[in-house]
Amino acid sequence: MDIAIEKSLQYYKTHIIDHATISSILINNGYSRINDKINNLKKKGSLQALKRGLYLHKSPFVQTSISKEIIANTMLSPSYISFDYALYYHS
Repeated sequence: MDIAIEKSLQYYKTHIIDHATISSILINNGYSRINDKINNLKKKGSLQALKRGLYLHKSPFVQTSISKEIIANTMLSPSYISFDYALYYHS
């Protein structure tokens, strides 16, 4: 992966990035075929599609785990954690 793209994606601490943001990063780095580059990044494993237009950035340099609660909240916003789930999670 291009180091400039990786540096730009590191600014997003949740590692969940939408299509418009990735497009603007790629355009600023001189890419013209945006969708081809996104597909290339998905094949390499740097991006994982969560749903149409929403991607999870998997950095080879930073090993952080993204909680499933944050992913769910981003995908189904607005959302909340139920009382039952909180009791289950905290035992």
